[in-house]
Amino acid sequence: MIYMKLELCVREKVNEATEIMQHLYPMVYSPEDILSNMFRVCKSANIPEYLKMEYIKEIGNCHVRVVEGVASLLLLSGLIARLCLKQKNLFLR
Repeated sequence: MIYMKLELCVREKVNEATEIMQHLYPMVYSPEDILSNMFRVCKSANIPEYLKMEYIKEIGNCHVRVVEGVASLLLLSGLIARLCLKQKNLFLR
């Protein structure tokens, strides 16, 4: 599921990726678990290297916020939106 979510982010499909996040969040997974799994999957995912580095940076920033105590579905949904925008923003530079 995490790999599929990252693939949807690469294809800029925000709604589908957010649906997966909304499915994972109420389960027994904590936001820390979701983010650490996203980090692990992202490192080995078959996506371009420049995009992988940007994704790892965003996941790390979100993980810092979760550790500081801001663990919410809104934060994780915002992460998905930022990941989906990364590819578009990188090509506009």
